[in-house]
Amino acid sequence: MTMAAAGLRAQLTNTGILHIGNGFPVTTGGDFNNTSTADFQNDGLLIVSGNIVNDQPNLPAGTGMLLLNGSSPQTLGGAADFRSFSVTLNNAQGLTLSRRLAIGDG
Repeated sequence: MTMAAAGLRAQLTNTGILHIGNGFPVTTGGDFNNTSTADFQNDGLLIVSGNIVNDQPNLPAGTGMLLLNGSSPQTLGGAADFRSFSVTLNNAQGLTLSRRLAIGDG
């Protein structure tokens, strides 16, 4: 399947199983919402241009990277802490944390 879009800003909401494999990037031009019923693990690359809301308890860190690359201030919140093995912030407007962001195995 081939898809093309110009100027698209999409939100990604995970309510089930989402496993990003090694070498596979997943990009959202909007927010990433990870619900309490989600089973998310990042072993690849998750690129988020919007905000992150994580409600998944006991989110594993995985072995992947989170890239935050918004052009306006980004926030990370939700009912549960967010974990990622590696994080890169490429946003001059910054990131506001309302929940803990655990990097690495922490």
